[in-house]
Amino acid sequence: MKKAAELGLPEAQHTLGVRYLERSDHVKALAWFLEAGKSNFTPSVVNVGTMFLKGAGPILSNPLAAKIWFELAYRLEPNPNTEELLKTSTEAMIRYRGKPAEVKGP
Repeated sequence: MKKAAELGLPEAQHTLGVRYLERSDHVKALAWFLEAGKSNFTPSVVNVGTMFLKGAGPILSNPLAAKIWFELAYRLEPNPNTEELLKTSTEAMIRYRGKPAEVKGP
């Protein structure tokens, strides 16, 4: 599987990402989803967006990044699921922007 992923097969890259995600290795999972996402492999595009929307392990929530990936997912496969993900990320961006900046002490 890893060899096929390293050769650039998006399905193998996605599967490897899922395996790393199952092991809670969020960084490696994201890396493989990003690789498959570069080939417009929609399940990986959605997974990247989801990881950025929710945050995963050391990966911080980033609603803007999530929205960008969900926009791509919607362009690739416009359906109610990708439309809802896009809507959710847009709402998260609005909530995020509305939060006051955190003040750090000396």
